[in-house]
Amino acid sequence: MNVLAIDPSSTCTGYAVFADGKLVDAGLYKPSKSGLDAIQRISDMLDDFRAMLGKVDYDAVVIEIPIGRQHTQTPGKKSGFAIWGLACGAFWATARAWPTCRTFPVSNTIWTRGKSKADRQLAASLMYKGYDSSQDKGGDVSDAVCLGHWWLNQQTPKGLFCVRALQDSELGYYINIRSKR
Repeated sequence: MNVLAIDPSSTCTGYAVFADGKLVDAGLYKPSKSGLDAIQRISDMLDDFRAMLGKVDYDAVVIEIPIGRQHTQTPGKKSGFAIWGLACGAFWATARAWPTCRTFPVSNTIWTRGKSKADRQLAASLMYKGYDSSQDKGGDVSDAVCLGHWWLNQQTPKGLFCVRALQDSELGYYINIRSKR
């Protein structure tokens, strides 16, 4: 099963690629140049997203959708949530229109389960050896990695298989999430 997990934003978008349940790639879609308006930034990142969708037949594209109470990181910028929502909707609509994959929007309040960004970055660094949190200031890559891993974990049928925990005990709340219910 090939899965692409997306953590959209209007400035850069994190992605993580899983093949047969294993993380094989993660990174950021970024606009082609600085100084672009929000629509052009999103359009640039969607070009990269479409290119990635065209490389592999993904069985699932999992996209974080902002639901619930959020705070703006830039005081005084009231349109931030609208722009973020636009980016999420654009990625979701693009994936839904792609003929070879199913799209799964997931609320950020469900998969993060209240874990801090620092905890999610630690989890990503333990799952993905190529991950460098200093290159992921907004946590977009770590969120895509953790979102994809969470989604794959949800696909394990209850009662038939034990959800495999990674050796790193710090990841227990992500990997063995079924035991927390």
